[in-house]
Amino acid sequence: EISTTGNSEGNDFDQNKTLSDSTDTVLKTAFRRYVEPVYTSSDEEALSRNCIGLPGKTSKDRSIESAFEFKNNSLLCGGNGQAAQPIINNVAEVQFDYLEQINNAAGTTIMRRKAAAVTNWRRVQGVEVCMVLYGTEAIDMPSDSKYLACDGKTEVKFSELTGERKNRMHLLVRSTFQLRSQGLLEA
Repeated sequence: EISTTGNSEGNDFDQNKTLSDSTDTVLKTAFRRYVEPVYTSSDEEALSRNCIGLPGKTSKDRSIESAFEFKNNSLLCGGNGQAAQPIINNVAEVQFDYLEQINNAAGTTIMRRKAAAVTNWRRVQGVEVCMVLYGTEAIDMPSDSKYLACDGKTEVKFSELTGERKNRMHLLVRSTFQLRSQGLLEA
């Protein structure tokens, strides 16, 4: 197990906190950061960054922290002590589903789970991100137009939308991201 808790060189890192405080609409990640030789410098540097480009290459931070949250029709991200800022606007919905690896005598199974159903956050290998984005230009839509929400079941009728989402095209996008090696064994 890798832990740098208690050091005096910046943010502590504990592998058990890789996904701490994550929910179905908030994703918080923390990963260990390493310095290594780079071609452009005589000093070793850490080139890894979080979602807003922090920490810098000379920072003493030991971890890369990203905190994604859905608020006011935007996907926000912050981390490493910096306040969250919008990284995507015109977002109608965000949902995170976690991919938990279960190892037992029958073999290995990847279970797609909501945050409350995760039994061991150290076994979460990936996250599926679903977002519904909407356009800025009003368009004429047939009265019976609809789309499926991130849950894959709820039909949303365009004719029932209000405010800045009214008469706007909506696009559901879904992608899966591996968060750590699937070879990691639980403690």
